[in-house]
Amino acid sequence: MHQEFYTWIGRPEMFKLAKGSKLEYADVFPLIYFKQRLEGIINPYREVKHLLIDEMQDYAPIQYAVLARLFFCSKTILGDVAQAVNPYSASNAEQICKPFGGASYMTLTRSYRSTLPIMRFADQISPNPELVPMKRNGEAPRVFACRSGAEESRQILHQATEFLDSEHNHLGIICKTHKQAKKIAAALRREDIQHQLLDASSADFSAGIIVCSAHMAKGLEFDRVIVPEVNATNYHTPMERNLLYVACTRAMHRLSLTHTGTPSTFLPH
Repeated sequence: MHQEFYTWIGRPEMFKLAKGSKLEYADVFPLIYFKQRLEGIINPYREVKHLLIDEMQDYAPIQYAVLARLFFCSKTILGDVAQAVNPYSASNAEQICKPFGGASYMTLTRSYRSTLPIMRFADQISPNPELVPMKRNGEAPRVFACRSGAEESRQILHQATEFLDSEHNHLGIICKTHKQAKKIAAALRREDIQHQLLDASSADFSAGIIVCSAHMAKGLEFDRVIVPEVNATNYHTPMERNLLYVACTRAMHRLSLTHTGTPSTFLPH
């Protein structure tokens, strides 16, 4: 049925199966929606009293259309459009309201996690004139311009060692990609610095040094955060701006960023 749809719109080449003759993930929810509308499905969720959806910006409009036909209960949907990290499956409040008849939305503007200097820094990366940061003072974020990759690595290791002697409990080293996070984790391992590398299989994490990608850091918070490789090549697209914003706003008390070469244009000047 889904393949026939692409033929019907004159774009049969757009239908591609993943390995093992499986549908690509992006095609699953359109297929479910077609089945709902054309054939109907047995709905196992009729007794649900309330549905809570977090990270609303990470779901595509078609996914909300499916949810609207599965859950007839009241709903609470929360999120932050500035933290959308996937250009192909993102939604804003106006798009979400469309499939939910009579829906209304409320904008929450107060930020409680980070200190005032960190939030002012992050607001220059991704401006939000409605944001009201909590007036909690702290250190200004630091940007370290390094002359080489080796110097940048030494700076990160120095800050990791400094953290271990501090009163703080959590240090997040937040990279743009998991590949970059693995490189940082390998450098820490060579120096016998205890850490945990978060990936999709991680169930939880404990106190200490956590290394992860910005995708994995969403929803988390750390006493200190280091964001490596904030250069003009690594962070230059609108979606990478969001990733940088996510990484910076995970910090509660101290934020450091490092780069070699030309810094990202998203960094405050």
